[in-house]
Amino acid sequence: MKKGISLKYQLMLFIFVILATVLTVMFLIAYDSAKDEIIDLGEEMFTNVNKDVIGTADLLNERVEAGDMTLEEAQETFRTYVNGPKMPDGSRDITQTKMSQNDYMFFWAFQEDGVMTMHPAPTEGQNLWDYQVDGKYTVRDTWANREKTGGIYREIWQNEGEPIYTYISHLEYYEPWGWIIGAGGREEVLYERRMDGLQREFLITAILSLIGALAASYFFAGLISKKINKLRFAIEKASEGDLTQSVQIDFKDEFGHLADNYNSMTDNLRQIVRQVSDASQQVAATSEQLTANAELTSKSSEQIAETLDSVAAGTEKQLQSIEDTVQAAEGVARGGGQIEENMEKASTLAVQTSQKAAEGDESLKKAVHQMNSINKTVGGLADAVKVLGENSKEIGQIVQVITDISEQTNLLALNAAIEAARAGESGKGFAVVADEVRKLAEQSAKSAEQIKQLINVIQAETNKTINSTQHATAEVSEGIQVVGQAGESFQHIQESIGEVSVQFEQVLAAVKKVSPETEKMVHSISLVSEIAEGTAASTQTVSASTEDQVASMQEITASAAALSKMSEELHNLVGKFKI
Repeated sequence: MKKGISLKYQLMLFIFVILATVLTVMFLIAYDSAKDEIIDLGEEMFTNVNKDVIGTADLLNERVEAGDMTLEEAQETFRTYVNGPKMPDGSRDITQTKMSQNDYMFFWAFQEDGVMTMHPAPTEGQNLWDYQVDGKYTVRDTWANREKTGGIYREIWQNEGEPIYTYISHLEYYEPWGWIIGAGGREEVLYERRMDGLQREFLITAILSLIGALAASYFFAGLISKKINKLRFAIEKASEGDLTQSVQIDFKDEFGHLADNYNSMTDNLRQIVRQVSDASQQVAATSEQLTANAELTSKSSEQIAETLDSVAAGTEKQLQSIEDTVQAAEGVARGGGQIEENMEKASTLAVQTSQKAAEGDESLKKAVHQMNSINKTVGGLADAVKVLGENSKEIGQIVQVITDISEQTNLLALNAAIEAARAGESGKGFAVVADEVRKLAEQSAKSAEQIKQLINVIQAETNKTINSTQHATAEVSEGIQVVGQAGESFQHIQESIGEVSVQFEQVLAAVKKVSPETEKMVHSISLVSEIAEGTAASTQTVSASTEDQVASMQEITASAAALSKMSEELHNLVGKFKI
């Protein structure tokens, strides 16, 4: 940046230019006014002088009437008195008289017929009635016109070899001689002589005024510059991050109010920086807590997944046992048919049927035991999933706290940017910092929103898992009842086979009774098989949901780590300010 003129000298230059302009305008106005006044004074002077010379003509005319001199002698004496003695070339030596002063003031006279009877130039005795100046008959119209005597007139005249000038004159008609006597001079010569003195006086006054104004402006500009330098120094320190500087100006003028406003601004900025620093520390602590909770939830999800794997393995074993039971029941049905076809083999088949029935009963007991285990496992799974849902709600509350802090940080950053904008050019550095704080707050809010969305997904999947486990529990309970009924059927079969051994006659009736019971048993066991398959599928679904939950918790952990890093960066930025 180029180094410019200091404010002190700018003010001095400004005052100098203003004063010079005012003085120039005053001079021009005074010049025109003085010009008019000088011309008015000249007109008054010409009137008085002309009346004086008329008085001289009266004295000379009295001597003519007294016979002391002739009329020609009196007139020549008059010419010599007012315009000087006549020289050989016919002109008058105007330097030999105190009345005429060259073009400034001289005298002339015309007769009414246009003959010039008196003039400093060698034109006396000439008839100038037809004399024209710029196409105008000035002699017949003015200089030799008796009707225009007794007042002041402006008229143009041109001597030989000279330009055209405007003359101001007073004309009087002197009746004893028949002369129209005029006293006057060139207009510009009249006021230029007076204006030269006026210009010198004005120039001296202007120089003295400018010197005095510069001295006064130097003093007052120094006072103003001193106040501004105090403010400039404090603003420079603020732009470097030092908010501890205050400005003390004793005068309660605009600069004093500006200093008070600056001090109030720095106080507010210090408070904002403290609040932002505290908020960043709180965000860091909250993000650490969020990370810990996410890790704990992730571990719980992994344990649930392992438990579900065990449930799936037990379910597969249960399915195998049920298949064995179905095969045994089908064998019972085939055995009943063989009893009807071959009574001789009834005893052997009855023994085999009794053995199969015993095995079926044992298998049913195992199935009941497995279903009870599944029921307990699924119940534990439901409890774990509920705990997971509660943890997710806690995480959601933490995320809401982070969101509120981010919004407050964003608001504080916006207020800081507004205060920096009020500071003008010097507040740009702090405005950049405030903008970075605002961006970090917005990033924190976005991360918190992502975490909130992930938690919503986890809670939705958790609700699905709870519903699936509750459904599985109901199905397992129903399976236990069906298997219990199947066990009772096996007991009936064993009792029937015992009766066959005692009473062979009732074999056919017993076999007929066993056949429908066997079909019912096969149907019940098939139903148990279907329930077991549904339980296995539900377990796989819950396992997949748990894996998704683990992945979501990992994302939450990563987001919490990013939030912690951003809060640390925010704290470092705020740490640059000295409060």
